[in-house]
Amino acid sequence: MLAVGVVLIASLVLAYGPVAAEPIFKSVATLPMLGEIGWVRLLLFCMGVLFVVVPTLQGFPIIFMFGLSIARWEFPSELLWLGQIPYVGFLLPLTLAVAAAYLIAMPVFTIEEKVRPTESASELGRSILIGLENGAKNSLGLVAATSSIGLIVGLLVLAALGVRISIMVTEIASTSLFLAFFLVMIASLVLGMGLPTIAAYILLVIVVAPSITELGAPLVAAHMFIFYFGVISSITPPVALAAYAASGISGANAMQTGFTACRLAITAFIVPYLFVYYPELLLLQGTFWEIAYRFAVSCAGIVFIAMAAMGYGRALLRAGDRIVMAAAALLLFLSSPLLNAIGLLVGVGHMIFRQNAQEESTASSF
Repeated sequence: MLAVGVVLIASLVLAYGPVAAEPIFKSVATLPMLGEIGWVRLLLFCMGVLFVVVPTLQGFPIIFMFGLSIARWEFPSELLWLGQIPYVGFLLPLTLAVAAAYLIAMPVFTIEEKVRPTESASELGRSILIGLENGAKNSLGLVAATSSIGLIVGLLVLAALGVRISIMVTEIASTSLFLAFFLVMIASLVLGMGLPTIAAYILLVIVVAPSITELGAPLVAAHMFIFYFGVISSITPPVALAAYAASGISGANAMQTGFTACRLAITAFIVPYLFVYYPELLLLQGTFWEIAYRFAVSCAGIVFIAMAAMGYGRALLRAGDRIVMAAAALLLFLSSPLLNAIGLLVGVGHMIFRQNAQEESTASSF
């Protein structure tokens, strides 16, 4: 507990301290052969050496002292105003340290079972070995995928496939921007199939991302576009690794599981298009009210399209009802405020109508 308190207090004071009392932390001590060294850093380093030398103190966090002595002491710029308040630079970290120490100590002192040091040491050693084993096993898949990606990227570079895809998408964009994004989506789904998320994203960045940026989409929106579809490729048939894993657990048909997953995740196929058409959803542009309006309208559209896909919106929806809800959602995804208002009225009105109709049908059946 004392070790935890030392680390918390030292870390928090060094975060708040340079803001509240800057001269103290910038004062230096002149040492022979070493020159000028900040006395706070020197104190931390000496504490680390003391923890190493003194046997009774070897349980203390030695590495933290050495790490804090060479770390950059900077307070988050978003919270600089806290450090300007008198005494907050020291009182706040002490309060946080006491609260954290209490939360950590509470279960320790409420457990009646006494654990011997030998048992604790053996449990620690066992946990370390298990952690190393799990880390090695989990890294095998990523290593195999990234090494395979090296071969794929080499072939793509030799065949200039990335350049060809960019040229083809750019040519199609002259006739239809939506069709160009649709082709990029297909390319992302195909190239991402059968690969882990990180491996798929790296491959798509090399091959597909340049074509989206050439269409005028912001860089962040382009990367979110391909990242989304690279992830969705794990549930997209015919190579739907996540669906195959789920079907193995549930015992269902693998292909049917994949198509069902796509239907349930239909909104995930739409959100990337919203990113490239409306960058304000990623806080890349626009005022507060523009961002809030587009966010609210997009959320309403996603709710309506999800109702259409699931066949339920406060009441069971038939085929015609699903078409109406999907049309209302599409109106909400357009840029015109008038069409957005019409889509919202149609969706909410039809949802209320179906709920009332179902209640009347239920009442008449009784």
